[in-house]
Amino acid sequence: APVRTSPSTIAVVDLAGQVLTLDVATGDIRWRASTGATVGRPLEPAGDALVVADAGGTVTAYDAARGQVRWQLEVDRYFGAGPAGDAVLLITDQSVVAVGVRDGRRRWMRPYVGNYRSMTPVPDGSVLTSRSTSYLFGVHGLVRRLARPYPALSSDGTRTVGWGSDRAELLDRAGTVVARTTIPPESAAAGARRVVVVDDGVVLLGPTWGLQHWGR
Repeated sequence: APVRTSPSTIAVVDLAGQVLTLDVATGDIRWRASTGATVGRPLEPAGDALVVADAGGTVTAYDAARGQVRWQLEVDRYFGAGPAGDAVLLITDQSVVAVGVRDGRRRWMRPYVGNYRSMTPVPDGSVLTSRSTSYLFGVHGLVRRLARPYPALSSDGTRTVGWGSDRAELLDRAGTVVARTTIPPESAAAGARRVVVVDDGVVLLGPTWGLQHWGR
């Protein structure tokens, strides 16, 4: 899926490993690069960089504005990435490795338990969700296990909401639940719900019930 790199540009990567940034208004290509190998996972934004991993396990960080390669690392079983301040979190099998966005230098590594499902950027780091647990990985390597695994999370940069099968929970910056409300139930077998953040709330889209808007 495309990711926004600025108010006027988006970035995409195709299966062949071609990375493009495009002008939103005109569709003109701002820059183009190639990983040199096939890519099977999405492009991930991290600060002012774009992170992509090819099928051979090479993770490359590109300067989002100019397309220059900043660094490359070999990673065993890469699953995804997420931002944490001026670091990017690389998700591998049962561990999270933080490296500098600008230089790719390793800062710390932390374990997690369960099969990886998703990584969601939140105000002070990123939340990793496995099949059994959600973890908040903070900017300085602090890890907090959240109250429950959230099949979906959404954040507008200041607030984070964890979405369960029949409830939504508002989390503070430390990952503590500060408010909750019930939402239309959705079974795991029906597939994941989709959450779109808008100016005055969120829009929920589920496979077995119609679109609903939830305001502040």
